[in-house]
Amino acid sequence: MSLIPRWMGKKGFVALLSFTVIFLLLVLLLAVEFRQRNDRTMREIAKLVGYEDYTTFSVSRISSRDPKLFPLKSRKQVDQFLLDNRGRLDITGSEDPDPSSSLQAVLDYDKDFCEVVETSPGREPQGAEESFSGAYDVTGVRSRLVSLLVTARISNGGTQIPFYSVALSANESLNGAGNMLQELLRQSVLREFLKEFRFSYPYDESKLSTDDLETLLEVLERVESPLAAIKGAIRNEILTSIELVFVDRSEYFPAGPIGYLFEPDIHFYLSYQKQLLNDLESIETTGAFTPLGEVPWYAIYTKVLALGEGAMANAVNHSRYTESALDFLKDFLKVQIHQRKFGTPFEGTLSASSKLTTEVKDGVEVPLLKYVGTKPDRSSEAHLTADFILP
Repeated sequence: MSLIPRWMGKKGFVALLSFTVIFLLLVLLLAVEFRQRNDRTMREIAKLVGYEDYTTFSVSRISSRDPKLFPLKSRKQVDQFLLDNRGRLDITGSEDPDPSSSLQAVLDYDKDFCEVVETSPGREPQGAEESFSGAYDVTGVRSRLVSLLVTARISNGGTQIPFYSVALSANESLNGAGNMLQELLRQSVLREFLKEFRFSYPYDESKLSTDDLETLLEVLERVESPLAAIKGAIRNEILTSIELVFVDRSEYFPAGPIGYLFEPDIHFYLSYQKQLLNDLESIETTGAFTPLGEVPWYAIYTKVLALGEGAMANAVNHSRYTESALDFLKDFLKVQIHQRKFGTPFEGTLSASSKLTTEVKDGVEVPLLKYVGTKPDRSSEAHLTADFILP
């Protein structure tokens, strides 16, 4: 029985077979060309960011960290501690819980948490897979750090500074130089600190001594710039995804010749990530990332993995405000310290977030430290940068 349909004939069959072979060869050549383009794009990305791969980038984030900042600590011990103590503060079933004993239980828990952070070894560089999917109890860590900040506010005058110091240092050591989620957590805790500090304002000598103010200022000077940190976190996110898509492609795409068919998808993804990295270099002036636009039908992986430029732009804008708010508080501390020590108006240099001015209230001129930095993108956080009334 002939395999060639009668209507086609031998010549028609040979022509169809030849066309099919030529078509497959063209597809293969196109796929090979895309792979070569992807190799070139990766070399361009490596040149752009200054790192050959994600591991080199991870090593650099630790080794080149400013020694003035708080040292980075391993998160594994903290994760294990939170896992072992899950339910430790659960008072379900208590008929008449004693408030004082409940408070002591929280204080003991936070003390143990701080000891674990303090004794944890230095952080080791991570691979892309670990950074992308590594377990980290974000909720548990945030709960303990915020608990320390709340304890600082409700403590008696002068005793809150140690709580502020340990909460801020733990936040930096655990969440600094992390991925996007960890950086957003770090900044969330920083804004919680600003909120708690505002609750007890104004501060006089009976609440915070000059030594207390100087100690707090020294701690804040060791807090990493939110704007610089969010840029590092975005770069971390982009390089992680690139590593997973390009370097470990065998984990996500079929091996062998069929894998070549996914090269156009990879090319579209790498090209967009390269554009985002370029945008990141000028984000402080442009304030926006290039939109992803319409994704081609073949870019299946891009649709799943691409980090929306809107989310990144929002993170950058909010980081800019967080940094301005921190600078504003540091300016206030500098002015307060100077006035207490010398009894004269402050004439030093302030950040771009603050200016000294006066306002007439009830017929009396009142000296103020006024906030002139980045406006908050959330109205609920405007109180973090309300004017400071000076003595």
